Amino acid sequence: MEVMSTELMKNILDKEVMNSVTQVADSLADWYKMAQTIYLQAKILDKDVDLYKQRLEKFNQNMDEKDRTFHEEIINVGLIRPIPRHNGRIRGQDMRSLRTSVREIHSGQEEISTLIKGNKQLVDKFCSLASKLNDNERAGES
Repeated sequence: MEVMSTELMKNILDKEVMNSVTQVADSLADWYKMAQTIYLQAKILDKDVDLYKQRLEKFNQNMDEKDRTFHEEIINVGLIRPIPRHNGRIRGQDMRSLRTSVREIHSGQEEISTLIKGNKQLVDKFCSLASKLNDNERAGES
């Protein structure tokens, strides 16, 4: 009788318990691979965000300098004595300079808008990855 129960226990272990242990091990391996992938993606995203932050700061400094220059030029245009025959009007050359400065500001605003859009997409992607990781952790706890 003891021999039968030993053999029965061996069969139960082989058929039932080993399959469960294998499934748990496979699930843990899959979870680890997923966590590792998400970690690497987060590191890459963090590096990209730092790079864009530096570029944005450099761009901001450049825009500040151009803004100062633009305002100084406008002040200088106001200080120019009008030529009597033009009856106090701004000269064509000064007007072209003013228009060029306005175009540069508009171009700068478009660049800022593009950078902000790119940064928003990166942040959205990062949030999505974090949400997926959080959902996977909750599913693993259940």
